[in-house]
Parts: sequence; structure tokens; C-alpha cells
Amino acid sequence: MKKLGLIGGTSPESTVDYYDKINHSVNSYLGRHHSAKILMVSVDFEEIVDAIFSNRWDIVFDIMKDAALTLQTAGVDVVAMCSNTLHKIYPEVKACVDIPFLHILDPVIDLIKKENMAKIAVIGTTFTMEGDFYPSYFKNYSDIRLVCPPKPDREIINDIIFNSLCKGGWTEKNVADILRIVENLMTTEKPDAVLLGCTELSHFFQEIGGSSHRLIDTTDLHSKKLADYILKY
Repeated sequence: MKKLGLIGGTSPESTVDYYDKINHSVNSYLGRHHSAKILMVSVDFEEIVDAIFSNRWDIVFDIMKDAALTLQTAGVDVVAMCSNTLHKIYPEVKACVDIPFLHILDPVIDLIKKENMAKIAVIGTTFTMEGDFYPSYFKNYSDIRLVCPPKPDREIINDIIFNSLCKGGWTEKNVADILRIVENLMTTEKPDAVLLGCTELSHFFQEIGGSSHRLIDTTDLHSKKLADYILKY
């Protein structure tokens, strides 16, 4: 089994999900008491939040670069970031290390191509929904069309993510708002599925019992891809 390096803490809530899912995947494959060989650098999420809301992605890059290099020096065989939003600077961070760095969207694209999906709705932080790093990455591999909620709904989701989900909780209104936004997307855009483009949304939908619509869970797919990598490559 290879050693996996995780850059976590972004947020701690989603990092816990990664750790849990990866270990369960490894145990399901190997049985007995096997678990994943994981080294982690967990950053201070407040520093990340302050930087991205100030549009100081140079600060975020420095933090992620230092974390990735720390993991490489520690001897991991592959590294990953436990966050959708921070994949905005994935190309720059990946260029700083000499080991495989698995992108969160690779297993997503594999699934979409396998099932011949043509249109995907994306919900996540405003940085993910409004940025160009999702569309540009998809463009390299697929002709898939991405759609997002209207601006007022994007702001609602962003607020819920940072002020509730990243802190491990939510209100009944949060649940109602997110389900309404998903329903409106399905009605107006008629996508093949809704992509949970935020790692905290994975835990949220697990806890509320999912959705009546098809969801693509980036955290789950990324975690399984990482488990497969350390077991098979």
C-alpha cells in the first residue's frame, strides 16, 4: 500500500469525511483491520477564509504549496487537497511537487463520461460557481455543459457553507433553502445531475437523507479514487 498525503483543515468538517471514507474504502477492499496509510497537514482554515475573501490567492497558494512540499518531504506517494474551492490554484500547487497530485474532478469526469451526461448543475461556494477553474478543467476532458443557480441563490449557498456547514451544523432554514435551490435548478435547467461542488455539502446531504434528484458527490468520488490509487498503483 502506498502512502497518501492529505492537505486538510479546509474545512475540518470535510477533512473528517475524507479520512473516514478513505479508510472505509481501504478496509472494504483489504478486510480484517486494514486501514489507509495517511499523512496529513491540517492548515488553519481561518487563514484560508481571510485570504480568499480578500482575493489574496497568493497567500492561499503559499499555504498550500508549503503543505504539499511538507508531505512530499515526509515521503508520501500521492497528495490531494480536501477541498473543491482550493482547486482554483491546483495547477500552481501541482507544479511545485514531483509526486502525483490527484484532482478532485478527475473521478467526476470519469463518471460523467461513463454515463454520457450532457448537462450538470453545480452548487458550491461562490468561488467555485463563479470561477473559471471548473469550466476550464472540464473543457480539457469533456464537452459537458455546466450550469449554476442565479446570483441570489449562489450567495445563499455560499453563506450557508461558510457560516453553517464549515462549522458542522445547519438550521432547518438552511435545509429548506438548499433543497429549494436544487429543486429550482432541476426545474429550470433540467440537468442530468447536481454536482456537489463543495466538500461540506457531501456530509450535509448524507445527514439529511440525500435528495430525490441525482447528486454527484465530489468528496465521495475523490476519496474512493484516492483509496484506489494507494491500493493499486
